[in-house]
Amino acid sequence: MVLKNVFSISGLFFALFILVLSGCERIPEWERQSGIVKNSDESTRLSETRKWIWTCRGVIPNYNADKNQKFPGRMIEGFLDYFHDKGLSSLDLSTSKTLIGTALLWSDTGVLISSRPWFENVQDLECSNGNSPWLDATVKGIDRALDIIALQVSLPAQLHFSRDNRWLMRSDAVTLGEKLSVISAAYPGQIDRLNVTVEPFRTQLHTGMDEELILFLPPPSEVSMGGILMDEKWRAVGFLLSHPVPLWGAAISMKRLEETVHSILDHGKVNRPYTGLRLKPGVAGFSVQQIDVGSPAYQAGLRVKDLLIKWDGKDLKIISDWQELSADDLHRSIALTYKRGDKMVETQLTPTTAQ
Repeated sequence: MVLKNVFSISGLFFALFILVLSGCERIPEWERQSGIVKNSDESTRLSETRKWIWTCRGVIPNYNADKNQKFPGRMIEGFLDYFHDKGLSSLDLSTSKTLIGTALLWSDTGVLISSRPWFENVQDLECSNGNSPWLDATVKGIDRALDIIALQVSLPAQLHFSRDNRWLMRSDAVTLGEKLSVISAAYPGQIDRLNVTVEPFRTQLHTGMDEELILFLPPPSEVSMGGILMDEKWRAVGFLLSHPVPLWGAAISMKRLEETVHSILDHGKVNRPYTGLRLKPGVAGFSVQQIDVGSPAYQAGLRVKDLLIKWDGKDLKIISDWQELSADDLHRSIALTYKRGDKMVETQLTPTTAQ
């Protein structure tokens, strides 16, 4: 199912935003603390990892006119004093381009991975890691189910990116209670780190790959979307997702991300069943939390606040009643029953490939 970023900029969000920012440390300050960098090898890994964490910006239509847009650039401007105190001494507000957020340089071929919602309808994209000039970026493809986007830049040879100095990927799974770090870059060259802990929450997102999700606390700020989770040995274990619940953070495992990126690069998209529907289990059925306009769920008549009672011939009463969709469900008509007020409605929904 689709993951969408539906945070609202409310008093609660700003309180969480300040709390999270206050918990972040600039890497140079953190690195100087005794006992954190255990040896020169890990220090070298950190230095190399920093080069692969980028920031992107672009022209957002009607950005100055619409003050309700939730781009990181807006948040950074709103907390200019805070960022100045933390070392961001020069935000160039004279440019027409707005900071969008963090991107992970995936390979030495110039492929960048980031959170798709920030890039919707953005023009004249360009990205930098602080050591490079701003490089023009183009969209190579997306995964709408996970809200991941792949970008392409042309890396100058003098930047010396190679497989040898690429960030390390961890192969084994994380454990409950494990201490990790969210690494992101709200501004090019300025790396933020937030300590988090893996939590035992049972996800309620129904993405079709729930077992590959890593949930953690505390939740990161929205400006961290597109960042990565790293363990104490500076190995990447997960990629941050746009998460609809502000109570915890969510990341997709690097193993699954690798499959997704390969599919995006090969086909421009991921062939995963898409319904445009996000559900939350309840005692009397699964309530509809979000609907993409024009999606299969929308065309089937479902709307936010409807109560899904039956799916594909099975009653929905508890979370284990839900069966994740697979490739076999693509273009297959699924019978469902939902309740709107006092009215029961039967309809058909046909999952498609996310475009």
